[in-house]
Amino acid sequence: MMVFKRLFLLFVAALLFSTTLPVVVAPRVGALTSSQINLYRSGNYWYDTGTAGTFCNSGGGTITLTGSNNEEKAYNYFRARGLSAEQSAAILGNLYAESRVDPARKQGSGYQTFSDISEVANSDGADGYGLAQWTFPTRQDAWVAYTTQKGWDILELGSQLEWIWQEWPSHEDYGKEEFLAAEGLRQLTWVFLSYYEIPDSISGYVQQLTQPTSGDALDSLDGREAYAEEFLTRFGNNTVATVDTPSQCLVGADSTDFSASGVEIDGSPVWDESLGRDNCPAASSDGAKALAKFISETWAPPVEGISDTIVCRRINGKASRLVSVHGLGRALDITVNSLDPAGLQTGNEIRNWLINNSAAIGVQRVIWNKYSWNSQRDGWNEYCPCPPNNPHTNHVHAEINLDGANMLLPWYSGR
Repeated sequence: MMVFKRLFLLFVAALLFSTTLPVVVAPRVGALTSSQINLYRSGNYWYDTGTAGTFCNSGGGTITLTGSNNEEKAYNYFRARGLSAEQSAAILGNLYAESRVDPARKQGSGYQTFSDISEVANSDGADGYGLAQWTFPTRQDAWVAYTTQKGWDILELGSQLEWIWQEWPSHEDYGKEEFLAAEGLRQLTWVFLSYYEIPDSISGYVQQLTQPTSGDALDSLDGREAYAEEFLTRFGNNTVATVDTPSQCLVGADSTDFSASGVEIDGSPVWDESLGRDNCPAASSDGAKALAKFISETWAPPVEGISDTIVCRRINGKASRLVSVHGLGRALDITVNSLDPAGLQTGNEIRNWLINNSAAIGVQRVIWNKYSWNSQRDGWNEYCPCPPNNPHTNHVHAEINLDGANMLLPWYSGR
């Protein structure tokens, strides 16, 4: 990853990136492609085109990998993520060419290394760092931000493999779709080289499916394929292992099927005009506070804030006179903007995580971006017309039942 790669990525970034987040940021949802919008409507991240991963609470520590050396650990990691033996070997051949699968590797003459996250954070983007020799400030900043959010050591092999897995589908130009559709070890090696790595040796062949037939690009492909073949021979018969990530791993936030979880829905009492503020408790429930803390620590930014305070009122937009769940201290409003692709991604992620883990948390209802789900009914159902209903395009509404509010369910243990 040298001069050409930096210039190319600078051009792409100038067109597509407006923040240092590892996602494309555009001013409105209308900037998304039709396929991305369809993915969103089906319940997936708008950019996610691969196998859903596992979402884990940040909690420091390392990621436990199996293998006798870094090469085998990396190969086993990609196999555990659902990739085939050839796909895993093709990626590993590229990483070996870039860094010798040394997470401390730094670009430069001889064999240079780095020893601290601050060196990457303060880099001007001129040098590559880590397994994939990430260059260009936008990619380096996103890598640092992700690692910091997770509380992981940037020099750990597992943390960098996790970053590859997160960054790879975050932009269509990184070629994950093309890679998953490729056939044969050589073509797989080439697609990862041409779309994700992009060293200056492949000038003129960037993001092309057609393999080079001469010059430095051909030499680069030949070398990486040779490494991939070696790793496939050495590790191809390995048993697929699981990846043990630190802290509490829950069902993924990548997608949901919107199935009813069967969680009991605890309703609200009738609003008594004579009681006024006394219709509501003095403070929010312990369960709502714990859930708000977890979400704010895990998804901020781009979550801008979370309201778990008591708002003593009747349910808005309804003819009934029931007390709002906000007034009962069992609801959260999670501020995130669906009109920004980064916010849309995050809102979908939080929604999926809440639904997938509703039984452990006591989630009884989620409303987000004009649609809603409840624990007694399958489907992601239209919530509008809006008005009179609030479209919930600027926040995710989450409700928990009494068991969740009183922290009687498994997820709340130790919180």
